[in-house]
Amino acid sequence: YIGAKGLEAICRALAKEYRLKSSGFPDLCLWNKNTRKVMFAEVKSPKDKLSDTQRDWIDILLKSGVDVEVCLVREGGSGE
Repeated sequence: YIGAKGLEAICRALAKEYRLKSSGFPDLCLWNKNTRKVMFAEVKSPKDKLSDTQRDWIDILLKSGVDVEVCLVREGGSGE
């Protein structure tokens, strides 16, 4: 459940600064059909870092009560 506040924040950010906010939105939208909860995830490699726009989106979503996580991907190697 993203909620009205979360949806409003996303729409407001896009309407206000579409050129800046049309990129940087989290990579994944994860939906749990049993709990009806939504979570966004930004995926980063070890050498990658968040852009200012990605940080803005994470801030907008968190302040609106939407769950967001940054997932760091690493090479598994020996059966990890």
